[in-house]
Amino acid sequence: MQLAIPEITTEETTLISDGDKGLIAASDVLAATVILAFCCQHLKENFITWYGRSLATNFWSIARARSIAKYESAMLVPQETKPAAAKYLQYIDPTVWAHAFFPGRRFGHDTSNIGEFVNSSLKLERELSIVELLNTIWHKLVGQRFDRYQSASSPGKGVAYP
Repeated sequence: MQLAIPEITTEETTLISDGDKGLIAASDVLAATVILAFCCQHLKENFITWYGRSLATNFWSIARARSIAKYESAMLVPQETKPAAAKYLQYIDPTVWAHAFFPGRRFGHDTSNIGEFVNSSLKLERELSIVELLNTIWHKLVGQRFDRYQSASSPGKGVAYP
């Protein structure tokens, strides 16, 4: 990955994954500037599968707490209502999912939803070589931007951008 995307070794980058073992193993070969984060949506889905939907809102309060004090305060709810749910969350390293402990920047992203969307839109293309895949993605993006430009430039749609 470092050869395909050289900037990944020069700037801090956050890689959000679903916690797949292959991705965790890949983090060993990534640059020190790549910080692994778990997708909170995947964690929440697992959490509610095991402990019920009643704590779903509380999960987001825990994950998005901006300080350790707020994290600990939000953790009181599952500790008091479903101790097993609190132990489940405490078992997962908070530095990879909880904002209060995360060592890098998540750039406003808790989930890998954008990656999931892109992945689903490239069903056939995923079989291509990496160079062909990147070329296909480039052409799709340029085509989308051109379509949006034409739509914005058409009469009655507002100001056209040069």
